[in-house]
Amino acid sequence: MIRKILMNLAMVVMFGIAGIMLVPAALGYHRYIILTGSMTGTYDAGSLVFDKPVPTSSLKVGDPITYAPPPGASPNHKLVTHRIYQILPGPNGKRAFITKGDANPKPDAWKFMLQKPTQDTVRFHVPYVGYVFMFLSVPQFRMILIGLPALLMAGWMILGMWRDGGKEIRRRRDGIKPWAADVAKKLPALAPLAEAAAAAARASVRLPVSWPKPDIEA
Repeated sequence: MIRKILMNLAMVVMFGIAGIMLVPAALGYHRYIILTGSMTGTYDAGSLVFDKPVPTSSLKVGDPITYAPPPGASPNHKLVTHRIYQILPGPNGKRAFITKGDANPKPDAWKFMLQKPTQDTVRFHVPYVGYVFMFLSVPQFRMILIGLPALLMAGWMILGMWRDGGKEIRRRRDGIKPWAADVAKKLPALAPLAEAAAAAARASVRLPVSWPKPDIEA
């Protein structure tokens, strides 16, 4: 009973992570991991935020965006998810932006312009799931997460066959037909599970899948 519960739980977690990865991406969302506390209270560290590109011309004060700070403005932070704090007139009729982390006492020290016609804005987030994706970037953790459920299921089926074999041997002693035919019927079911485990091991070596880009904040 406990074994079945653990297996079902592992499968639910596996499908849940796959859903979080694939469904929003198929709908055009970009994923970013929040690694620092500058947006604590809104997007805590470890959260996975999902951004949707919108026309840059539609941005307004209060919009949370994920962007790259100006070169040299924040050398240790390649991407920032902060809220638009102020919009100012810029050169050539363009707009300049100042952002601020919700948990920061002051706005960011830099002013910047957005050159692309679209800009990622945060639509929703899943708290703390970003830590899971960080672990998934390590091949060994990926192999465990993907391959372990398949191995557990294969082991469960083998154990069931062993139990059935013991019962059939006892029945055979009482003059009932051998159990080998019944066991043979179950063997093909193990082939997909073995292949899944092997595929997980291969995937752990070559999976450079588009994992979420880390959002390192000021």
